[in-house]
Amino acid sequence: ALRVGSQSAAKESKSASPRFFSGCCASSYRKLLADGPMTLKDFILKAVELGIDGVDITTDYLKSTEAPYLLELRRLAFRNGVMFSGTATNCHVCQAEPPERAAEIRKLKRWIDVTNMLGASHMRVLGGDVAQGAPDSQGVQWVVETVKPLCEYAEKKGVTLAIENHAGITSKAYNVVQAMKSMGNTLY
Repeated sequence: ALRVGSQSAAKESKSASPRFFSGCCASSYRKLLADGPMTLKDFILKAVELGIDGVDITTDYLKSTEAPYLLELRRLAFRNGVMFSGTATNCHVCQAEPPERAAEIRKLKRWIDVTNMLGASHMRVLGGDVAQGAPDSQGVQWVVETVKPLCEYAEKKGVTLAIENHAGITSKAYNVVQAMKSMGNTLY
């Protein structure tokens, strides 16, 4: 038996095999969700039908960010044994101008709140493109200036931030590593 805080619990958890869960991101059904024949409730039930353990909610497809709707989704998932593995936003953290960075921070704080209300453990954010003519090193600095205060906010909500690396400033591993080193925060 595992006992929290015991030496045997630590030894057992290190020797245990990794656990993998199946999951599906809502954007996999983007055409159906964007055009309306499928709702996020349908998406959760599709996960049940397919035997998928967890779903990642793309915030673009939420009909509302109000508590009753979000809690209804959370209850539906819970009652059907589906976990929310995370959320994904369409915000871009590489903004050249301070007012744009401030606007992204406000939007992302709201999405952190939504992620927390859904009971998801992490939220993915997009790096975005570097302003034309700016070096990558400047873009990395803009990412850090945007994300660092978000890490502090997310930590209070129990949400880990993850940066997507498929486009823009974060498409280069070096830039992602530099941003992470500059932040010195384990919640990113």
